[in-house]
Amino acid sequence: MIEVLAIDAERWIAALFYPLVRILALIATAPVLGHMSVPMRVKVLLGVVVTFAVAPGLPMPTVALSDPRAVIVIAQQALIGTAMGFTLRVIIAGIELAGELIGMQMGLNFAGFFDPASASQGTPIGAWLGLIATLLFLSANGHLQVLAAVAESFRYLPVDPNASIIADWRKVVHVGAELFRIGFYVVLPVMAATLICNITMGVLTRMAPQLNLLAVGFPVTLAVGFWMLLAALPFIVPFLETTLQRALSLTLPR
Repeated sequence: MIEVLAIDAERWIAALFYPLVRILALIATAPVLGHMSVPMRVKVLLGVVVTFAVAPGLPMPTVALSDPRAVIVIAQQALIGTAMGFTLRVIIAGIELAGELIGMQMGLNFAGFFDPASASQGTPIGAWLGLIATLLFLSANGHLQVLAAVAESFRYLPVDPNASIIADWRKVVHVGAELFRIGFYVVLPVMAATLICNITMGVLTRMAPQLNLLAVGFPVTLAVGFWMLLAALPFIVPFLETTLQRALSLTLPR
C-alpha cells in the first residue's frame, strides 16, 4: 500500500502552485492571451495546462505553502510573470498610442467610441493599428513564443526565495520609453503631412478670407491623413514586426 505523507503532498502542491502563479500573471498581462474577450475560465485552464507541462521538469521547491516565506515566493512569481507580460503589452500600447495621435491630427477624435478592451474612449485609427499589431503578433506565433518564454524563464529565475534576481531598473525605464518611441515613429509621417496641410490651409485662409476653413480644411486634412497612412503602411508593418520580435526576445531574461 502506497502511503503519502502530508509533508510530501504539500511539497507536490507547492511544486504546481508556484509555477501556476507566474504563468497566470503572464497570461493576465500578455497581449491576446490577456485580452478581455478571452473568458477567465479559458485563461485559468490554459495556465493549468502549461503548469502541468512545465512543473515535472522543475526542481522541487524548498519552501512549503505553510512556510511564512511562501508569501515572498508567491509575490516574486507574480512580479516575474507580470513583468514579462508587461514588456509585450507596452509594444501594443505604443502602436495604439500612435493611432490615437494620428486620429487627433486627422480630426477623427470626434468619431470616438468606447473600447471595451481598455474600458476607455478610443478612435478608429487606434483600434485599426492595434488590430494590425495583434495580427502580426499572432502571425509571428507570438502567443506560442510567450508560453515558451515563461517555461524557459524557470531556468534563469527559479522558484526560490533566495534566488539572485537582479533587476536593472534602467531597462525597465527603457521598456516604458519604448511606448513613446514606437508611437512617435509610426505617427511621424502622418503628423508631418497633416502639419503641412494645416499650414497650407492657414495660408489660403489668409489669402481668401471668404474660404470656409471648417468646410474645406477638414475633408482635405482627412484625405491627406488617410493617403499618407496608406503610403506609410508598407514601411510601418516591417517596423512593427521587428519591434514585436525584439519584445519577444526581451521577455526571457538572460
